[in-house]
Amino acid sequence: VWVWAGRRVVGLLAFPLGYLTLMAPLPFIERATLPLAMFTGVCSGALVRFLGLDITIIGNAITLPNADLVIGAQCSGINSMITLTSLNALVAYVLAGPLWGRLTVVLLAIPLAVAGNILRVANLLFVARAWGAEAAFQFYHTYSGILFFLLALLLLIPLTRLLQCKTLRLDVI
Repeated sequence: VWVWAGRRVVGLLAFPLGYLTLMAPLPFIERATLPLAMFTGVCSGALVRFLGLDITIIGNAITLPNADLVIGAQCSGINSMITLTSLNALVAYVLAGPLWGRLTVVLLAIPLAVAGNILRVANLLFVARAWGAEAAFQFYHTYSGILFFLLALLLLIPLTRLLQCKTLRLDVI
């Protein structure tokens, strides 16, 4: 773009070009999934234990009185983190507000995704305890991911207002 259209056009297209880089697979993502899955398992296990559920956690293996479960790499929440980062970057771009507020909106994708995933796995543990592992992982597992992702997205509304990013930018519409 710079060679064919010049510096001015690159400046106008800086966000769309930068946004395209979010499509590129990053090499550290694969290595982060297992530690993130183990962190999710420990945190969600601690949460359900705090709420009164009798469980045992060894690494990424969780033992309930009626089921033995393993928190795998697919439960790391990395896909939600990548998607939320992309969506939060888009939200930060289209909202007017201070630069620190818009940057914070983008950075909030990580704790929102992690917290949403921890709550999702904790919720799955309660469902597995109440109705069995088969019910939790064959039916509820599929829909709970969408539910908790939407919850994280809905949390963006009050967070953007808190960060003083309240109106749409008219120059990007």
